[in-house]
Amino acid sequence: MMYVGEEVKFDETQLLARVFGRFCTNLQHLLKVFILGGSDSGKTNVAKYISSILQNNKYFGPTAEIRWLEAPSKKSAITAMLTPTTGNLLMVFDDVSFLLKGVSREMDLFSNLEARVRHVVIPEDKKMALIYCTHYAYSIAPFLREADFVLLTGLKLVQIEKFSSDRELGSYFKRNELSTFYGVCKSVRDARADDPWIWFGDDKIDVTKWRPLLVSGDDKFISKIPKVEWFDNQLYKYYPPPLDETLGKVEAKFGRDYRREIEQVLTESTITQRKHVREESDYLG
Repeated sequence: MMYVGEEVKFDETQLLARVFGRFCTNLQHLLKVFILGGSDSGKTNVAKYISSILQNNKYFGPTAEIRWLEAPSKKSAITAMLTPTTGNLLMVFDDVSFLLKGVSREMDLFSNLEARVRHVVIPEDKKMALIYCTHYAYSIAPFLREADFVLLTGLKLVQIEKFSSDRELGSYFKRNELSTFYGVCKSVRDARADDPWIWFGDDKIDVTKWRPLLVSGDDKFISKIPKVEWFDNQLYKYYPPPLDETLGKVEAKFGRDYRREIEQVLTESTITQRKHVREESDYLG
């Protein structure tokens, strides 16, 4: 079994869902999440998973508008930030490399927009969640350093020293945490097609169905997320509250493995919910 450092714990009980679900019920009005990783490491899938948690929460989702911008231009990003809404707002910027490579004046402008958005774009009694994804080859923009959570979707050996000694990233991730997470990522890369199982804490997971994720915030842990597409033609897969309660009863009576089998069937079924999604083209006319 893989050695786990004293400060690192594995999420085997849906802690990730509870962490972001907590935002929907507390007094915090703005949530900022920074997802960092290499190419094809699952950044977009993590953003989709967190989005599904928020938009299916009964306190956040019913009034939420989702604005998903993929590799947006500066113009479309700024316009999306300043477009008013009447309910809660979930805004996802899938690849903000344009910000990290821009001049400081442009980054300062975008940073200042966040403060204006909170007071102008959404009603005072509503909540806003901002999710930023970017490649870890770039430096972190100043306004991204203030994220509530930084999520790391992948890690290579040569990056442990770089991350742990980096002034910004080092405040989120310690060396032993990065080393433990690297061990998980390496196990995933080394897994064979005929034997795709690896140890995840005290549990075993099929790496053809799950991805590892290092979470740093008020809670710090290594989580796992399903390798499924949560968005498909603007349809969101979800479990309605009554079904979620039923699955909880199934797990309590028959165990977690039985629940997982049912969830796998549901994930591959047509249980969906249509939501209003505004993409970049909407803002450019």
